[in-house]
Amino acid sequence: MAQEPEQNVRLEQAVPRSAESDINYEQVILASEQRYRRLFEAAQHGILILNADTAQVMDANPFMKLLLGYSQEEFLGKKLWELGPFKGEEASKATFAELQHTDILHYEGLSLETKGGRMIDVEFISNSYLVGQQRLIQCNLHDITERKQREQAIRASELKYRKLFETAQDGILILEADTGRINEVNPFLLKMLGFSHEEVVGRFIWELSPFDDIVSNQEKLMQLQMEGYVRYENLPLETKDGRMIAVEFVSNVYSTGDCNVIQCNIRDITIRKQAENALKKSHAQLRALIARLQSVREDEAIRIAREIHDELGQQLTGLKMDLIWVLRKLSELPGSTSINTILERVSDTPKMVDAITITVQMIATELRPAVLDTLGLGTAVQYEARRLKERAGISCKVHLPAIEPEMTPELSTALFRIFQECLTNVTRHSQASEVKVELNTEDGWMTLRVQDNGCGITIAALESPLSLGLLGMKERASLLGGKIIITRDEDQGTIVTARIPIHAIPHEKRTSYEACIDR
Repeated sequence: MAQEPEQNVRLEQAVPRSAESDINYEQVILASEQRYRRLFEAAQHGILILNADTAQVMDANPFMKLLLGYSQEEFLGKKLWELGPFKGEEASKATFAELQHTDILHYEGLSLETKGGRMIDVEFISNSYLVGQQRLIQCNLHDITERKQREQAIRASELKYRKLFETAQDGILILEADTGRINEVNPFLLKMLGFSHEEVVGRFIWELSPFDDIVSNQEKLMQLQMEGYVRYENLPLETKDGRMIAVEFVSNVYSTGDCNVIQCNIRDITIRKQAENALKKSHAQLRALIARLQSVREDEAIRIAREIHDELGQQLTGLKMDLIWVLRKLSELPGSTSINTILERVSDTPKMVDAITITVQMIATELRPAVLDTLGLGTAVQYEARRLKERAGISCKVHLPAIEPEMTPELSTALFRIFQECLTNVTRHSQASEVKVELNTEDGWMTLRVQDNGCGITIAALESPLSLGLLGMKERASLLGGKIIITRDEDQGTIVTARIPIHAIPHEKRTSYEACIDR
């Protein structure tokens, strides 16, 4: 009795379907046909349905018109080789024969001509299947023209950059960013370093001797990755044959598809560095010569000033004493017309000698004021300030440090000559009525600041190569490792600031030199 329900189920399954179930089955089939018809008509690629026996087109979806320009009516009933895009009877028949005997056929890049005469590239996929007792062949055509154009453009770009890579006159290394393994090297770098292609490609960059100081291990490679861009301006590299060359090394990280690479550009700057070094050497020699000439000029000025002051001054003083003695003796003689005439002629001669003496002293002071050597820079600055008031009527206020630091003769001379040039420019160009001068020390530097209340220096004057006075000031400062700063204040006056190390060493006595000139 327990088995009766199972027997009833088997009996029910064996009973033929009712009319109602047939109707439901037909509805399911109809719904399926409608669904696949909509897919067929809405597909965004071309679809052809062929009779597998005759090669006649039984159906074509609407997209075929968009793809090839032919209407559905122009496709239906036509054999494959009768269609314009597939013209060429022998080739099309051969293709059809292959379709008949192959379940799936795939052409990646098939060129077809549209009704309008335009050539397009399609991906052609066909497969055969049975519908009832009839065998059909379905052909799917995807337009890949743009894709092919992109691929061609990529290939053209790759070819172009490959040529640039191969012909570049800089060395290029391409590394795997994760591992540091060398993927590619261009011929120029191989020639530069003397290695073969096999000795470089496939190795880690730190295994290549010229680069063991740059990327010597995985840690340095990670640092290179993180920074993304690294530049070394003057890097020494040793070639395979032991030569040392100077290079400019630039690397950057970028993505190529699904991985990152590091591109290293290496430029040989050996000749450029040799030229720069030669230029620096010549420049240093020139500066040393200028410094030497400056020193010689100052020494000569001192010598001439002393000779004028001591020798000529003494001689003029002696001449004056002799004239006074002659006058006294002549006045003691008995009077006569000739003697009186001589007395009248000679009586003004001592005054002339006094005027000549004053002129000689002025010349000696201009060449080298004795006060600079005997009493120091501060007193010499005050002396020149008084002379400015006497000569040009321009007030000059001087502020000096309480205790003047000990300075080399070269430093005191340079500051004094810069000060003199400032006063000369004030007199000639500024239209000023007042000048303020400050001399002080700070952090091992001697600073001279000269400010006037005049019309202010122009940009043109600052930049003019004919402003020899300004150039001379800057040259004097730079020869001692100092600098000159020239600015205009809010009241349109000019401020000249000279900063020179207190323990400055003259250029010709230094082993190295670096000039610093600011405007």
